[in-house]
Amino acid sequence: TKTFRGLVATSAIDFAIADGDSTFNPLRLVEGQWPGPAQVVIDSGLAKKKDFAIGDEIGLLVDVNNGYSANRAIEIGRRLRDEYNVLFYEDPVSDQTDRELRTVTDAVAVPVIAGEKEYTRFQFRDLIVEGNPDVINPDILKVGGMTEMRRIAVLAQAYQKLIIPHNT
Repeated sequence: TKTFRGLVATSAIDFAIADGDSTFNPLRLVEGQWPGPAQVVIDSGLAKKKDFAIGDEIGLLVDVNNGYSANRAIEIGRRLRDEYNVLFYEDPVSDQTDRELRTVTDAVAVPVIAGEKEYTRFQFRDLIVEGNPDVINPDILKVGGMTEMRRIAVLAQAYQKLIIPHNT
């Protein structure tokens, strides 16, 4: 996954197209300025531009960095999947509120990713049981290395959760 920070999302797509690098899949757009990537995808026809220029081979992953309330995350998440076929929706609500995460995960069809700020298998257990994300993304540096990462992977397997490791 190639991540673009500090670029307006439309500029990130332009850059990815001009770069001609087909090794990044999906393209990750990170919230951090207004308008953030979720809003740009919706307002500008970004997904259509991406599909026209580089086809379906590169999907979009939208990371909103815990930026929405549950109601807003549901509204945006439904549009991202239904209208723009976004592959993943990362950290739609605060990482401090697993109940809100569950509300969002239960209400949207786009797979929700969470967990980059969890540090132990016990925190991941709570996240999985309470928040029910579709995908967890432990960061090997934050969890303390391979041993804890393996324990988290075993836990994920027990709960039938996909893992997409985060990289700090």
